[in-house]
Amino acid sequence: MNKVKSIFLVMIICAVVFVLTGCERTEEAEQAESKTNTEKTVLSNEEMYSDLIENYEKALAEFDLDSLESEEEIKNKYGIEDLTLIMHIARYAEDGLKLTKEFYDVDKNGIDELILGAENAIGVIYSFDTSSNKPVFIFALDTLERGSASIYDNGTIFSGGAGGAMLHVYEFGKISENGTSYELLEKVEEEYIEDNEVPEYRDSATGRKLEYKSLDEVIDKYINNAEVVDVFN
Repeated sequence: MNKVKSIFLVMIICAVVFVLTGCERTEEAEQAESKTNTEKTVLSNEEMYSDLIENYEKALAEFDLDSLESEEEIKNKYGIEDLTLIMHIARYAEDGLKLTKEFYDVDKNGIDELILGAENAIGVIYSFDTSSNKPVFIFALDTLERGSASIYDNGTIFSGGAGGAMLHVYEFGKISENGTSYELLEKVEEEYIEDNEVPEYRDSATGRKLEYKSLDEVIDKYINNAEVVDVFN
């Protein structure tokens, strides 16, 4: 009887050991799988934006400056929100102007934005939405002929353009806290009226006269002591 009990006890111990070992191995396997899945979700900048960059390159190659329908066709085909950059590069392609790209974390949230430009001029900014795993449009400069855009290390996106010798428009914005949209801070028109030495400032959207006495006042308000980021160098 004692021998039977001993055999039975050994069998129980073996079963317990087997179960515990199996549980331990299952837990290790789950951890390994979880680690693998996590590693798979970490994408490089090139991987995040590869399709978008390719679309811009194809759009540039296919864009026809002489066709009135080309702009709409390219927009629909490649899902590009604004073709100002494409049109500008196409116009000066014979002079050697090329599409350039760089990655920079504008809003310091740990995800680099894609910045596309014409040589050293910023044209378009995209961010990456990790919830949908897709690039999202943030900002486009509406004229590269008579305008420019800059990114500052405090996250401010500053752009300006001329509507003539006496009229200039300046825009201050940033990437919203959600990291996937653009937040306009202020868009200001600066106009010299007749022979006045001091320009007038108006809200670009409403036309309301503003109390600014110089552009420096507006710049100090949003940029202060921030440094401009030399994105393409």
